[in-house]
Amino acid sequence: MCTRSGELVIISRIKFTGKWKFLRSLRFRITLILVIIGIIPSIIIENGIVSSYEDRAVSLRTVTVKNQCDILCNQLVKLGYMEDPSNSVINGEFSMLTNIYGGRIQIINRDFKVIKDTYDLDMGKLMVSQEVIACFDGKEISRYDRKNSYIEMTIGIQNPETKELQGVMLVSVSTVEIRSSMDILEQKGLLLLTIIMLVVLVLGYILSVYLMKPFQKVTRSIEDITDGYLNESISVPDYLETELITDAFNKIINYRYDNIFQKEKKEVTKELEKINHDLTENITKNHTDVIRNVLKELISMERMGVDLSADITFDKLMRDLIKYEYIEDDANIPENQFGLGYTNLVMIIAAIMDYMERYPDSSFNSKINLISIEEPETFMHPQMQELFIKNINEAIRVLLSSKNKDVNSQIIITTHSSHILNSKIHSNNTFNNICYLYEDKRNAAVANLNNKIVMPNEHEDEESEAFKFLKKHIKYKVSELFFSDAAIFVEGFAEDMIIPYYIEKMEGLRKHYISIFNINGAHGFLYKRLIEALGIPVLIITDLDIKRNEESDEADKQEGKKAKTYEQISCLADKETTNATIIDIYGKAEISAIPVHIEKENLYLAYQGEVNGYYATSFEEAFILTNYDNAITNELLKELKPNIYRSIVGEESEYEKNKENSYKWQMKLEKCKGEFASKLLYKVVNEELEERIPRLPKYISDGLDWIEKKLGGR
Repeated sequence: MCTRSGELVIISRIKFTGKWKFLRSLRFRITLILVIIGIIPSIIIENGIVSSYEDRAVSLRTVTVKNQCDILCNQLVKLGYMEDPSNSVINGEFSMLTNIYGGRIQIINRDFKVIKDTYDLDMGKLMVSQEVIACFDGKEISRYDRKNSYIEMTIGIQNPETKELQGVMLVSVSTVEIRSSMDILEQKGLLLLTIIMLVVLVLGYILSVYLMKPFQKVTRSIEDITDGYLNESISVPDYLETELITDAFNKIINYRYDNIFQKEKKEVTKELEKINHDLTENITKNHTDVIRNVLKELISMERMGVDLSADITFDKLMRDLIKYEYIEDDANIPENQFGLGYTNLVMIIAAIMDYMERYPDSSFNSKINLISIEEPETFMHPQMQELFIKNINEAIRVLLSSKNKDVNSQIIITTHSSHILNSKIHSNNTFNNICYLYEDKRNAAVANLNNKIVMPNEHEDEESEAFKFLKKHIKYKVSELFFSDAAIFVEGFAEDMIIPYYIEKMEGLRKHYISIFNINGAHGFLYKRLIEALGIPVLIITDLDIKRNEESDEADKQEGKKAKTYEQISCLADKETTNATIIDIYGKAEISAIPVHIEKENLYLAYQGEVNGYYATSFEEAFILTNYDNAITNELLKELKPNIYRSIVGEESEYEKNKENSYKWQMKLEKCKGEFASKLLYKVVNEELEERIPRLPKYISDGLDWIEKKLGGR
């Protein structure tokens, strides 16, 4: 079932019958949440304890055996065992060690020949394994095989005087007793975990029953009203939510019952009095006298009597006649199944209705009438939020007209919703009447926005193409700018994907609300005045876009393509940029003397500078220049363009040539920038070695450092 309101979306092939109805209850879900919260940490702790014991036991066993083997290796050298393996003392120690630890010892000489095997299986055979070769290279190896329950290690037999390796000791040690201890520990842990689960389950159920009591009160109170107790108000102040729901319900009921039916109540009451009189006479004539005569035979009528009369009231008549339903297409949804968003909307309307009913008519003549609505977006889905702000003025006008009151009122809405703000801008086609509240040096500050303030150019008007672009572009995510601690405007898709990964690694940034907007950095200047008005730190990352004259490349011509030369730029003398944002903020297109960045108040403009002797003109080129010898970068380039990679780097892995061909790389990656960014992100996210992670180009990392400084270095 999918409701258009967005309050509830259930996609399922399962049809719940009555006996499974409890699975949908709030009590069950609270119990389930509490059980999960209580059990999952217990499982994690139990597994952590067992795993920690295993690691500790294996480590201790490895160190103990290694120390004893080191002593044996020294004895082997001193007693000349490598030349004559018949020494009974050494062989006895081998036997004792293998018996104690249930293991196996093999001695391999420099010719990779096994001269001693406590199992007598490989005597005289060659042992050319990866571990033995690595040991001869000076890398002793220790490996734990959990599946087969043994530890394998290699120890170099070294002459203590000459430091020369004379052989390798290959040792295998059983860990069966460690596995047995772990089994016992796991059994005890499982028992303890079971007890904890039972305790948490019982406590969760008890707590859920306790938490649900106020909602049960609301249900019983509403049922009492539906049973005829129409003059009593509902009051359940246990929770703020139950108090708000009951207050809204009372206001709507009182308004609908006492006011809408006021005229009808008087007319119906008169008719009911006549009906009661006629019915009473008829009952008295036909029934009352008969009952009295019967009672005389049973009891003394002097002490007790009986009188039958009709008692039809307006309240009893209206009982169960009024029903609130939410209508969607051909379906009617009862009021007890309203979603929280729809309930919140009804509460707002009820509060306004109550205000109009209780407020004296003479008070509406005041010059100032304010209707304030605080954060109406609570529990509302985005579409409902946008419709609310778009139509709230008309809704209040209808409410006022229903009471025959002509009121000039101003609506003040506070919000944290980008959807409401976005709807306000586009429904009215203006930035006027938007008050932006922010913190300035620990004090509250207000920026009163309007079209003139955010206009991209002082000389343009509201009909200009630049201003139309700004209003339309705000609609697509950029409205989040108003609710961010800082913002980053990027040039393209690659920066949009990659930069969040590096922000998450910065302690001073990852705890702040930093929004990244892919607006094409070349259009960043359109937001300059809006950025100044908001006062939040804004980093614009754009491309230097050096204007160049390119000629046909003969090599590519031979391939039948009209290609270009890939001119590397190592100097900005006599160079110009085509980037509109740089031209607007820097003030000119000529960039021979352009600084490494441009900073103005809360705005930082970042673009590619000199990297390893060259000037890049795109993020991809700057990234390659910065990480020309990085392993991940080279793996990525080789995967994307294997033929190009071989032609540039060659089989000898001459990574320096990546620098000399950075612009060629840029041009060859032009049509696969999205794939470049996505594969790069995949590789760095899954990389465990920090030293392999590529670095951000300096112009971007410097910009992020600037934001961190602006936010207080927190």
